[in-house]
Order: sequence, then C-alpha cells, then structure tokens
Amino acid sequence: MEPWHDFYMTAGGAAAALVGLLFVGVSLHLDAVVNRRDVRATARGAFQSLVALLLVSLLVLVPQFTLDDLGKALVALAVVGLLGSIRDARGMWGSSLLLGVGKAVRKLGFRFAGLGLLLAVGILFLNGNTGAPGWLLLVVFLLVASSAQTAWSLLIEVAEAKEAIKATAAPVVKAVASRSAVT
Repeated sequence: MEPWHDFYMTAGGAAAALVGLLFVGVSLHLDAVVNRRDVRATARGAFQSLVALLLVSLLVLVPQFTLDDLGKALVALAVVGLLGSIRDARGMWGSSLLLGVGKAVRKLGFRFAGLGLLLAVGILFLNGNTGAPGWLLLVVFLLVASSAQTAWSLLIEVAEAKEAIKATAAPVVKAVASRSAVT
C-alpha cells in the first residue's frame, strides 16, 4: 500500500478537519439537533461517514499492517458502520418526519454503498486479491460523497428545525407581550 501513502494522508487529513468543522457546526445548533430524532440521525450519519473515511486512511497507513491485517480491520469497520447505519435508518423512519423512498435513498444510499463495498474490499484483502487497493479507492469516494450529501441534508434539516422552534415560540411570546401590556 506504499504507493497510496500520500493519497491516504490527504484523505485522512481532510476527513479529520471536516469532522472538527462538523462538530463545531452541530455544537452551535445543538438545540435543533437534540430536539428532533431525524436530525440527530442525520448528524450521526455525517459524523459516521467522515470517521469511517478517517479510520480507513489511518488503517492503510499503519506501517506494520499486512494486507491480511488490513482486511480484518476493514471488515470490522464495515460491520460496525453498517450496524450504525441501520440504527440511523430506523431513527429516520421512526421520527415524526417520515421519509419517502427517494429521500431515504438520497440520505442513506452512498453510506450503505460505501460501507457495503468496504466490507467486500476487506474480504478481497483477506483473500489476497491484488485489485483490492483500487476498490478501496472507490470506497473513499463513496464515503466522501456520503459525508457531503449528509452534511448538506443536515444543514437543511437544522434550518427547518430552527424555523419550527421559532414558529412554536412565536404565539407564546405574543401572549406574554399582550399580558404585559395589559398590566
């Protein structure tokens, strides 16, 4: 995997920076994220895709890893990621904002494709397949696409949640103001 060193250094560094930015963004709008199950699931999805990309990059860069070690680690990462994605999908469907099939595919498709392919690539490494590094490149691009798409969805959902909070609070503020004016 030595020829891929610079590529995975770059991918890992970018993923780490984006995880930090996403953490700051979610922290600034925590009220909107905490109050809606679907928004929490979307935030977890964005973090999960970026962290998976970061971990793939780190695993490739471990100097003493054999291809067999890499395969085992990629399989484990894929299984954990797929289980988390299933939980997030259940969170999205269990919310008051039910997803249609098209929206669900847009929100989860790249992530499931990337993690499913990651599982297959891990198995290819375990079987000594010489084409596995090329397939791992496709995993990286799918995880980048997943994180970008999920982060965009999160941005939209946070804005919608904030508008819903304002709309709910507006009648209460008016009622308090009118009571204050009377007294």
